[in-house]
Amino acid sequence: MGQSDFIPRLESLRGVAAVLVAVYHCGVMYLQYPASGFSRLYFAFANGLGCVVVFFVISGFVLARSLDRASSISFSSFARHRAFRLLPASIAVVGLLTFLHERFGFYVGFEGSFAPLNVLLNMLLIKSDINGVMWSLTVEIAATPLIFMSVRAYRKRGRTPLLAVAAVLFGLSFVGQYRDLIGANLAPLYAFLAGILVHFEGPKIARSVSLRMSAWIPALGIALFLAAGMLKQDAGLMILMDCIGGALLVLAISQWPHQPMMKPLDWPLVRFYGRISYSFYLLHMLTVAPVIALGAGWFEHLNPWATAMTLSVLTTLAAAVPSLACYKLIEIPGINLGRRLAGLNGLHNRAVAQ
Repeated sequence: MGQSDFIPRLESLRGVAAVLVAVYHCGVMYLQYPASGFSRLYFAFANGLGCVVVFFVISGFVLARSLDRASSISFSSFARHRAFRLLPASIAVVGLLTFLHERFGFYVGFEGSFAPLNVLLNMLLIKSDINGVMWSLTVEIAATPLIFMSVRAYRKRGRTPLLAVAAVLFGLSFVGQYRDLIGANLAPLYAFLAGILVHFEGPKIARSVSLRMSAWIPALGIALFLAAGMLKQDAGLMILMDCIGGALLVLAISQWPHQPMMKPLDWPLVRFYGRISYSFYLLHMLTVAPVIALGAGWFEHLNPWATAMTLSVLTTLAAAVPSLACYKLIEIPGINLGRRLAGLNGLHNRAVAQ
């Protein structure tokens, strides 16, 4: 995607979602979960699965925008772009966890298998038992052909085929065999289609909504996200609410860029976490255990709410440094390498044609 296609507030929204995933993981360690009573208020904001659904909506929108503006792009080129965007950081993080497990017995969440083949499968995002949060990236990989074909289908036949596929995927989201088909939760897969539809249909919607009424769109999106967070994680209704809420937020950001409600997404700190959001998402669980160990004496004097919130703040701050290093030393070079290879491939194709 070219710089002219870049929407900073979408990146910021991804950063907010990544931080809230960390807040969610800190909360489940100390507060009653599944949420009930006052803990519902915490998980309304720290809506972990909802944040992942928002990731998917953003990805669908951004990738559809990129594909739609390209004069022509093959699926192999699109898949290569996705691979160089996602795999370098995942390979590095799984490699780091493998080293830490071998050297110190360290692992995050439940201890996965560190056999060589399983490590390789985790690096390639085919499995996600070494760093559990990477399940969403397995779904991102699985969604690559769906996104590509959906953009092609919209160009030829409009929104009807996408709505039909989304309806089928929504129905399947209640079927356990489908949800666990690839070892990762496929239930929110239709959220990518929501993002694609926002890209194509957003301008039409914007023309039919007055500027005054448009202020209610992000408000409704946030309200749906908060309400969904108080429901049972993995529930079909919750995922649908998060999908609609995320789509409304992306719609508001892309079509009404001057809305006051979205201005916090321009704050420098929010922009910073937006830039490092992918690495932060991969690395935040690695910082939780050290933070707990260092603050054990302090945490024991706090109530569960205070402990969860304090751990959230400390984890968010502690994860920023390694995430920034991963972003600059691994993510960016990986993206640039993919672009260079794409350029070389283009030169080769032109030479063959001549």
